[in-house]
Amino acid sequence: MGLISWWLAITANKRVEFAPEIPTLDELGIQNQEAETMTGVFVPTGTPKPIVDLLQKEISTMVTTPEIKARLLELGVVPGGESSAQFAGYVKAEVAKWRKVITEAKVPPIGG
Repeated sequence: MGLISWWLAITANKRVEFAPEIPTLDELGIQNQEAETMTGVFVPTGTPKPIVDLLQKEISTMVTTPEIKARLLELGVVPGGESSAQFAGYVKAEVAKWRKVITEAKVPPIGG
């Protein structure tokens, strides 16, 4: 796949399928340093549940087909296919986590 051989660690909380030989920071003793890149599909608030469910089902089916999953993994993207409720929970948890980090570090708003 042509992965960079000098990677130190994966910042996700578990090893990734496209590079299982690369340890996580946690495995190397660097605790609480996980950071992942999130990719997902968002729809406007108020989108009818049947439409949300259909989109989730079709996208999940698409990203788990062998050829698309293989291509995503080549690009370093780990397809999830979680339910819309699971993804919403993940997004909310990430926003809360990073809000706390930003607040504690006193990072100023962009442009401010």
